[in-house]
Amino acid sequence: MRRTLIALPAKLTITDPSGKTGSATVPITEGGLSASTDIILQPRKKQAEYFTGSSGVRVVDQAGAENGKRVGDISNNDWISFSPMSVQGITSVAYRVSSPAGGGTIELRADSPTGQLLSTTAVPNTGGWDTYQQLAATPVTALSGSHPLFLVFKHPTANQFDLDSLTLNGPGVGGGGTGGPVGGAVCTLTAAHSSKVADVEGQSTLDGAKVLQWGGNGGTNQQWISSPG
Repeated sequence: MRRTLIALPAKLTITDPSGKTGSATVPITEGGLSASTDIILQPRKKQAEYFTGSSGVRVVDQAGAENGKRVGDISNNDWISFSPMSVQGITSVAYRVSSPAGGGTIELRADSPTGQLLSTTAVPNTGGWDTYQQLAATPVTALSGSHPLFLVFKHPTANQFDLDSLTLNGPGVGGGGTGGPVGGAVCTLTAAHSSKVADVEGQSTLDGAKVLQWGGNGGTNQQWISSPG
């Protein structure tokens, strides 16, 4: 039986150790792979200081924080954002905070600091700046696809609470992790037109080996390893 070279776009499907998957389309040309794409798997828990965008806040070093840092110097309407984020299947969000006085809220919004409101969580008095509390999960309005997610902080008085981490709940999120890019995930390359996978011909380990499409069989010559960009 003759194998056929992949000559159409292929869908990269990445499975993390918890069994959750993500995908992206990458171009394939005659003779093998011609390009690559960066995939970031979003873990269930994210450390607040790993934001991709922010306004007004500062990352504070604090030994009591889960990762030794937290987001502080928070004023009204300050925000942090995470992008890209798949929000499919996220049903609730919970925050780990510290506050000497309480009051104020954390709003979860899609696409911008004034975008669709997905949830609002009240921040209580936790007993001090270095006394942390894992808040009860707040329901999140259903939303499909991938969106930048914004955490918008509301309080009329500045510096009333700090944020250590957030936890996303629901069938659309992965397992543990600290919130940074995930590398080392096992991947398969699946052709969009045929649903067949990228296969190193003859299980070759030589430089210049051909990558062909073939029915999936779970072999190691059909498995690929992701790395953070």
